[in-house]
Amino acid sequence: MLTVANQDRDGLLKELFKIYDQESLHLLTAEQVQLLYQDVRIGGLSISQVAASMHYVCGNSDFLLSNDIRSVVEEMDRRYYLVQDLQWEFALLDNLHVGRISVEKSRFLFQAVHGNLFSNRKWERFLKSRPVPLAPLAFDEIEVELCNRPQPNDWDVMDLQGGAKPRIEVKSLDRPVQKILQQAPFVEQNIRAVSPIIATDAQVTPPQSNEDTDQRLKEAAAAEAEKREEAKRRKLAEDAAKRRERDEKRKARREARRAEKQAKAMEEKERLRFNLEDAIDAEEEKLLEPAIKDYKSAKSKHRTSDDLLAKAERLLEMLKSRDALKDATTRRIIADLEEALKKARKMGFHRSEDELANEVAQADELLERLKRIERLRSEVLELKQSTIAEIRSYQKPMPVIHQVMTATYLLLGVPEKETKKWTTIQTLLGKTGREGLKRRISQCNINDITAAVASRARDIMGDVDLEAIRDVSAGAATFFVWVEGMIEEVLSEN
Repeated sequence: MLTVANQDRDGLLKELFKIYDQESLHLLTAEQVQLLYQDVRIGGLSISQVAASMHYVCGNSDFLLSNDIRSVVEEMDRRYYLVQDLQWEFALLDNLHVGRISVEKSRFLFQAVHGNLFSNRKWERFLKSRPVPLAPLAFDEIEVELCNRPQPNDWDVMDLQGGAKPRIEVKSLDRPVQKILQQAPFVEQNIRAVSPIIATDAQVTPPQSNEDTDQRLKEAAAAEAEKREEAKRRKLAEDAAKRRERDEKRKARREARRAEKQAKAMEEKERLRFNLEDAIDAEEEKLLEPAIKDYKSAKSKHRTSDDLLAKAERLLEMLKSRDALKDATTRRIIADLEEALKKARKMGFHRSEDELANEVAQADELLERLKRIERLRSEVLELKQSTIAEIRSYQKPMPVIHQVMTATYLLLGVPEKETKKWTTIQTLLGKTGREGLKRRISQCNINDITAAVASRARDIMGDVDLEAIRDVSAGAATFFVWVEGMIEEVLSEN
């Protein structure tokens, strides 16, 4: 019958353990054990007593495993009933009712409780650990030490021999202390009954029966379970209400954001359209490029199309083509001019006067002239060196030959005053390499020839006729044609 009762008690304690083990860690802290014990005994124990019980049973006061719950509760029961007796005895010693007693009375109380197991060494160590060793002591300062089971390592040699234990003179103490010391054998007997050092097979017998304890455990467990279920239901209802409120607010925010985005999108689209129209009117490439980029980005978002974008993109391409034609015309490079004309024709800009019809026509005309100059240059470069040597060999050339060669070197950058003497021209004709005549003509850039130089070269040429000079020297006639072409091209641009 006792075994069945113990099993029921163990089961109820484990149920209480599970209730307080809310996170299913399979362990309880000292604070949780204190709350659990309050469901078992009215008033419970202080946290320091709970920690001391856990340390005695488990070896630590940090946590309690489920397997040790019964042993710890039994240790707390021992302390629970002992504390009730000790509080009454402490009150007898506190005759001034200040909640504290002197060090001397505290020592006598320890001697009365522990009897022959009282240790001088442990007492002195306890006093030294206090901030003010000889200050009066409160009950909560000594209750744990009073309830602790004496251990063998608490005693020194003199304690064990018994010769150094001070004698207690009952007559010299006040009456409350005398009464406690007269009861010392009874208190000491209680300590002996629960101390494993004196009697390891004895247990504390609480005033309450096992049936009463089991009933209290069942009622406490049921009440705690019902309280937790009610809290759980209330929490679920509150969470559901919060979720509904949160969902409604979230939906309202989404609708508001959607409406705001739509309004902003319309405003943004109108702004971008205005910027694009303004850039088209300005016909400036630096305005068109960013305006087209922004407008296309908005267009891709809204999946719309219109003619305004196509108009802007064509205008941008036309402006780029116009700039390319202008640049190629200025630099007079045949390859660049041909490429610019090709792109303009590919886009159809040459068909309308509103676009690039005039620019394309002018570029075509320039291209033809440049090609003619290039042909003339090629004819000069194809001259044999013997032909140039023949011109150089003339000692007294005809005036027309002198005139043609003077104009030739003037266009190449040689001042007229240096070529007035034919001997100077002979020297120049004799140079080779970088200073050679053919090399200088091949590297001649028409953009480097000013209108003034071209006009002076034309004056030097005078009324020289191509047929007349060709009859005199075929080589000089080639230079004559090159000079005439260069003069015509430079003066046509100015």
